[in-house]
Amino acid sequence: MSTGTPLNLELLHGSQATDAACPIQRALVDQIAFAATPISMVDTQMRYIAASPAWCAEYKLDVTAILGKSHYEVFPEIPERWRELHRRSLAGEPLSSDLDLFARARGAVQWLRWSTRPWRTLTGEIGGMVMVVNGVNEIHRLRAAADEAHEEFEVLFENKAIGVVLAEWNGRILRANASFAALTGRDPAEITGLEVESFFQRAPEHAKVEGEPLTALLRPLREGRVTSVAERLVLHAVSGRTTWVHCTATRVRGSHGAAPRIALFVHDESARIELEQRMRVADRLASIGMLGAGLGHDLQNVLLPIQAHLNALTALRNDFTTVAARERYEQHTDAMRSCVAYLRQLADGMHFLSRASSSSSEESTVAEITALRSWWSTVEPLFTAALPREIRFEETFKARCGDVQIDPSVLTQVVLNLVVNARDAVVQRHGTRGQGGEIRVAFGPARLEKRRAVRIAVSDNGIGMSAETRARACEVFFTTKPSGRGTGLGLAMVTKAVEEARGKIEITSTLGVGTTIEIVLPAARDAIAAREAIAARDAIAARDAIAARDAIAARDVSASRDASSSRRAKP
Repeated sequence: MSTGTPLNLELLHGSQATDAACPIQRALVDQIAFAATPISMVDTQMRYIAASPAWCAEYKLDVTAILGKSHYEVFPEIPERWRELHRRSLAGEPLSSDLDLFARARGAVQWLRWSTRPWRTLTGEIGGMVMVVNGVNEIHRLRAAADEAHEEFEVLFENKAIGVVLAEWNGRILRANASFAALTGRDPAEITGLEVESFFQRAPEHAKVEGEPLTALLRPLREGRVTSVAERLVLHAVSGRTTWVHCTATRVRGSHGAAPRIALFVHDESARIELEQRMRVADRLASIGMLGAGLGHDLQNVLLPIQAHLNALTALRNDFTTVAARERYEQHTDAMRSCVAYLRQLADGMHFLSRASSSSSEESTVAEITALRSWWSTVEPLFTAALPREIRFEETFKARCGDVQIDPSVLTQVVLNLVVNARDAVVQRHGTRGQGGEIRVAFGPARLEKRRAVRIAVSDNGIGMSAETRARACEVFFTTKPSGRGTGLGLAMVTKAVEEARGKIEITSTLGVGTTIEIVLPAARDAIAAREAIAARDAIAARDAIAARDAIAARDVSASRDASSSRRAKP
């Protein structure tokens, strides 16, 4: 608050005689006349006695024209609020304001800092009032601009989409917003005072050594070679989870010689990276689709005559005169059949991928409906026939397990792939015949994005997967099977089919213990469509038999099928 003026007001409070008041008053007037501050002096009727040149310049007045006039005559727009303050000051109360608004008669607005003090005669009576008024429009403008800038800073700082960190030049965090705190799994208050470098590591493509800290990125910024640096980094959360982020570090200039600071803007790139990966997979699938459309057809054209020649050779088996000759013959023909089965599996996989990648989004939304129990009664013998009889095979249907919105032949191909993969995993752990191996198929209700769904889980006690294998299991052409045994298309086709049906897939596996692959598919929306699917089950069975041909072709189907009825276990 403004509390005084450059005038010596004590001149009016001395012990001089009453008749000496006029010379003292004149001395006060003389001081006002030379004051560099906007100041005026009025009597108890608010009539001007004196005004400084600065006062007249501030309000564009002529001092000779206002002397003797009322302050309210010169400024008729003075509001009643200020007139009441004048009355209080004339009653002996000193008043002041650091910032006040004065609305002029013609609409102009002026921000003022003012102070009023009563002046007294030699007898102690109040003779009037001294007013000191300074225009502070520029100060108010700067203050308003500062408030606006601060508000904008707070809005930007608390941006929910971007993590923001303000740190000292040495890296000690001064402040972090809620978005950054959420990425780290901490409370914003817990982050203050920590070292910003402790949260980040440079990405492998930028780091010179593994686990290189953020310090290497900030070095050119601290050395003054650049004012801003940006790079993809790895952010570590308190839970141990890591997140890919894009970080921009900027030098913030310190005011009045203070040390500069560092502002970091951190954007979570996990979703974008995941989308990029999915787009790369989609591009690969599209390329495979173009290749597979022709390749699958050509392979089938080659395989048909090969199969015909194998059948002809089989008819000549009895022409061999010795048992040893027949055994060598069977070894060669069995190897050829195995190769044919593998190539046929590859051809059909190519055909499926080309069909899936070329299907439009409109077609994928109009999915057929599969009546699960009816479908299972048709395809279950095909699955058991594909397994060694030593492997225990079980299925479980939970109550309220409805029908699913997916094409029956596609569902057959999906579950068959999972069962065959489970068989191979069991054989790897328990031996060629799978003695002691177990495979279970479980059906039950589930939820998919708050909608009704059906869970189908295929579990085994096979070799299991490592974390690295599990992460890549659904990649196209990725396989851990020996050359000539796996195409690397099985789980890729399963994933594609489940996504086309608007479902999801989840893999849980422990190396040396076993694997569970769970698919969740949307439940059928109406019972009418389900009944139509049941009515068409005969046609479905024919298509299912064709889809199951690959797993059965390399084995003695008739022997396995005869044995399967004696080893099925029911829950």
